[in-house]
Order: sequence, then C-alpha cells, then structure tokens
Amino acid sequence: MDTINYNVFLIAEGWRGANIMRLKNKELYLRLVNVAFDVLFANFAVLCALFLFYGMRVSETPLTYVYNLKWYLPIYTVVSISVFYCFRLYHSIKKYVSLTEAVLSALSCIVITAFFWVLTALLAIELPAAVYFLSFFILLSMTLLSRFVYRLLHILSANYSHLNGIRKSYNIMIIGAGKAGNMLIREMKNSNEI
Repeated sequence: MDTINYNVFLIAEGWRGANIMRLKNKELYLRLVNVAFDVLFANFAVLCALFLFYGMRVSETPLTYVYNLKWYLPIYTVVSISVFYCFRLYHSIKKYVSLTEAVLSALSCIVITAFFWVLTALLAIELPAAVYFLSFFILLSMTLLSRFVYRLLHILSANYSHLNGIRKSYNIMIIGAGKAGNMLIREMKNSNEI
C-alpha cells in the first residue's frame, strides 16, 4: 500500500514539474514580449517627442535631428533596456503589478531621460528642452500602459469567466488526511464557492 501511494506521489510530482516548466516558459515569453515593447516604446518616445515639438510635421523637423537619430537611438535603446532591468521591471509577475512597479517605472524613466540628455550633450546634438520632457512623459505613459494592461486583461478575463459561469478547475491530491480529508473532499464537491 505504501508503494502505491509513493508511486502516485511520484506521478503527481512529475505532472507538477511539467507545469513548472510550462509556467517558466510562459514567464520567459512574457518577459521577452515586454522587452520588445519597451524597445518600441523607448524609440517611439524619442521620435514622437521630436515630431510633437515641431507640430507633427516631418517637413518642419530639422534634418540634423533626424539624421543623428541613427547614432544615438541604438545606444539609447540598449541603455533603456538595461535601466529597466536594473530597476527589476522584468522580474515581477505581471498579473500582480502594483504601485511599487509604477514608482520603479517612473524612476527608471527619469534615469533614461537623464541619460538621453547626457547622450545628446556628449554627441553635440542640441535639442530643445521640451523634447526631453515630452519623451519622458511619453515613455512613462507607454511603460505604465504596458505594465498594467496585462493585469487589466487578467482581471477582465476573470470577471468575464465568473459572470458566464466558467470555472477554472484544478487537479488536487489529498494524501493521508483521514476524516478531515473526507470532509474536505465532500465540501469541495458540494460547494459552489470553491
């Protein structure tokens, strides 16, 4: 009898290991998607700030700024992703994003904007001061949007499944609980709340 329980436990552990691998792959995928969005948002923030300052007319934007983009955008992108990583924005689980994540996003955007200012000064590219402020606010809003949209979608899907009566089921195993285990199993079968 002990051998059977031990084998069942090993099978259960094997399933759990497979679920852990699936979970780690999903987390890695979500982190890579988040990095890709951050690359897009960092570059978009600089470009959009530059064009917004000149009234969204490409023809009025000085060509020297546009020409110099190819020199500082790759450096800016690498530093932006590094700053986000240093502020641990890729380490949290997205369905549990909180105010701490928002504060870290704001601090990282401040550091990135300061680096943007230093980089353009070192490369002798004179940009209007409003471009730095615009890029900061665009980058901050896009970063916060990307961090909280996954949580919002998670909440909405949970509410949608709850309203439509769709319940997510989990496989569980109760081993060696005696009468308390029997009572727990009966409660789980009969209760609509669990």
